[in-house]
Amino acid sequence: MSRFRRLWRRVLRDCSVEAAFAVAADIESYPQFLPGVIEARIVAKRDGRWTVDQCFGLGPLRSRFRTYATPAPPHALSIVSHEGPWREFRLTWRFRAAGADVLAECENDASFRSPMLGALAGAAIDAAQGSVMGAFERRARERMRRGATEGL
Repeated sequence: MSRFRRLWRRVLRDCSVEAAFAVAADIESYPQFLPGVIEARIVAKRDGRWTVDQCFGLGPLRSRFRTYATPAPPHALSIVSHEGPWREFRLTWRFRAAGADVLAECENDASFRSPMLGALAGAAIDAAQGSVMGAFERRARERMRRGATEGL
């Protein structure tokens, strides 16, 4: 079994907790900024939990599987799976106000069925940390700008 755990933190300047949560909760946009996410589609929302069909890719490898997301607006979103390449997968976004800013945390705890895939994915995730959190911050700022006119 191959397992990795990562915790990324970033201060989102001049951002609201609600705007940051809105970006995390927009799971269907993950392919636009999360490395390896090829597709993410919410197929059901029931009893406070969302069922999401996803496709991850690493190079030529593709894996389709289902995840379950549990939102706790506006402070957290947890996504879990035990399907596809995962023995266990948990991605948790957490947000808390820090003055006019937001402390955003993204925690990823995953174990793979394949040790080789786990090693490749761990290296890819480490290399992508800055770009993922930077893209998340840009999306949150865009959301704040739109919210000023849309009543976020």
